[in-house]
Amino acid sequence: MRRILSLVTLALVGIVSLSGCSSGSGGNAKSGETANAKPATLRIALVPSDDTEQMMAGFEPLRAYLEKTLGMPVEVRKVTNYGAVIEAMRKDRVDVAWYGPTAYVLAEKEANAEAFMVSVDKKGITTYQSYLLVPGSSPAKSIKDLAGKEVALVEAASTSGGLIPSYMILKETGEQATKFCHINYVGNHDAVVNVVKNGSVAAGATNNLTVDRMVEQGKVKTSDFRILQKSDPIPGSPLAWRKSLDPSLKEKIASAIMSSPKALGTYSIAGFGEIASFQRTTPASYQIIRDLVEKLALKREDLLK
Repeated sequence: MRRILSLVTLALVGIVSLSGCSSGSGGNAKSGETANAKPATLRIALVPSDDTEQMMAGFEPLRAYLEKTLGMPVEVRKVTNYGAVIEAMRKDRVDVAWYGPTAYVLAEKEANAEAFMVSVDKKGITTYQSYLLVPGSSPAKSIKDLAGKEVALVEAASTSGGLIPSYMILKETGEQATKFCHINYVGNHDAVVNVVKNGSVAAGATNNLTVDRMVEQGKVKTSDFRILQKSDPIPGSPLAWRKSLDPSLKEKIASAIMSSPKALGTYSIAGFGEIASFQRTTPASYQIIRDLVEKLALKREDLLK
């Protein structure tokens, strides 16, 4: 935990702050507090960190299982970016969303989101890592060699593809990423890997889950890129629901998700990796990130570009 605290603290240094972030209770957001507690259809959104179609396809077995187990229609909504997921929940168009850690902290404030579940892989791991990649033929030996060059990130609100690589650059150079190099936001993790592979950028930031999946699928070869630097473990991406959902429905949703690996076997969802089981979590699990974002006063406009 000390390593994670250090990692996130440095990740946010020099990045301007979001005032008035919520507390562990889910915040004081007005949106969602009077929303429909018992929707006729359960609406789910996935943060579009990887290829959207692959994410939707990977989630389909779980969607169908939830629909059968809950005895109600379950829809998975397409969204275009992190901000769109938060806005959809804020407007009562989404009941459950799978956020990244930073996006979740924003969703607490903006949409009254409440974390309740995190996935676990076959090794019992709930964390993941940010990778700073360079093309396989790159002569770069360290982050300092990227000075003035183009670096691809996912979005400002992406944890492994935004905040954490900014920390890595800051730690190595003493400069904010936006001043040290030219940042190009490309929208999802697959796109980052592809532009690195094609040599369109000097470097790009993604995570181990995306890299492993794309190599396994044959979309890239390990010779196409080189890992310039890895981060320490990052807290896992939480599933979160609208806090205003009916308590009995919440428990049914949680129970169904918990039982899904036993019914479906180990499965993978692009962006979230291999899933062998789930474990319950609470908003308090993300207090480290929440406190630091509040302390450093990150502006929501910077994270929701």
